[in-house]
Amino acid sequence: MSLPGPSNGREGGEASAAFPKATVRVEPGRAYEFSFDVLCSGLYVTPLITLHFTGTGVSNLGVTSVAANVVCDVTWRRLRAELTVPEGATGLYPEFGFTFTGDFAYARYVELDRLALVPLLR
Repeated sequence: MSLPGPSNGREGGEASAAFPKATVRVEPGRAYEFSFDVLCSGLYVTPLITLHFTGTGVSNLGVTSVAANVVCDVTWRRLRAELTVPEGATGLYPEFGFTFTGDFAYARYVELDRLALVPLLR
């Protein structure tokens, strides 16, 4: 994901992109683990992942944010979050976003890899 170039006017601003066409089927009431790897090109951008449910009685309900305030450097990091699917939900899709903080002149992109959604046994 490419980020815009440097601008002091973006301090505290957010950029995001949702991917509803990447919806995967989920079972209401079931617990899952959502995980992914993240690598940042610079030190001053905070990645945010919001998961949205779709289905009967739910309207793009953002359920959890993953990776808020993760260290954003040149090290791949595996991040995880557990979630339980609400009643009426049949699908889930991610929204990837970023909050600009500090001097981000060289924080130009974030790489995501190995996204996974695994049912938990309970």
